[in-house]
Amino acid sequence: MRGPDFAGWRTTLAESLLLGIRESLSAGERDLGWFERLEAGVPIALVVYDTMPGGTDHLPKLLAHECDSWRAAIGVALQHLESCTCDASCHRCLRDFWNQRHHAVLDRFLVVGALRRLADLDPATGIGPDDARLESFLEEEFYARLDAAGLPAPTLQVIGVVGGRRIIRVDAEYRSPDVSIFLDGRSYHAMDQAKIIDDLEVRNRLEGAGVLVLEYTYHDVLERFGEIAAQIASALAGAPPPTNLPLSLPGLTVLEVDKDTCRCNVEVDASAWVADETARQRSLDAANRLRLAGWRLHGFTNAYGSA
Repeated sequence: MRGPDFAGWRTTLAESLLLGIRESLSAGERDLGWFERLEAGVPIALVVYDTMPGGTDHLPKLLAHECDSWRAAIGVALQHLESCTCDASCHRCLRDFWNQRHHAVLDRFLVVGALRRLADLDPATGIGPDDARLESFLEEEFYARLDAAGLPAPTLQVIGVVGGRRIIRVDAEYRSPDVSIFLDGRSYHAMDQAKIIDDLEVRNRLEGAGVLVLEYTYHDVLERFGEIAAQIASALAGAPPPTNLPLSLPGLTVLEVDKDTCRCNVEVDASAWVADETARQRSLDAANRLRLAGWRLHGFTNAYGSA
């Protein structure tokens, strides 16, 4: 059974793909189009096509060199959708003059999970709204291991709301206390320094609203889940009074501490994250330990200034 958002999901996905392809390949606004392929009146596929007589060669480029251009196009689309601050869609992300008839149904939050899977070249299963609860192997494994550890089941793929505005999809969420968990794959979340800045901004906004944020990698879930389970159990038990902080921890530096509000500013090395997955893991682990010690973080990076 398809949910009520299925039509909006199809349209938003198609427009997102066109956005990413146009910008990554420098295609014109009207070089590409899309339509739905139907069987017995039921949509079964989205078709992106070249509108120009004789073709523009944009689409073959997507599949060349092991689909490097495809990944780049999806990355551009995700960058637009996840960095925007609008409630559903706007002219900074998805809307343009040519898709005005779709403006009412465009919703960037519907397709982020699907785009992440498409970027990993695994579009065959689990990318539609029916599979939104388990959108990737990592999330499925995480959910199964939580259950095996006897921990409460979180709500998966929740849209994070701060100040009445939707800001991002949260991979797993608990309430009472508010705990938001992100399962961050390297291929997208450390693709470049701009993406790292965008992620930090979202985390900062959640933590500023009093949410306890935890972030884990593929390696964390598969190789050290016992420690993760203990951390989540600690988070659900409630944050303790904050402890004294060292000036630096492996992977991040504490810049400033406000003991009255239990908040501190920390800096991460974005260039190291892009170059080395181990460096990113150290930073995320250090940040999680500080949060579980009772502190709320405001993250900065050394890339182009603060987040």
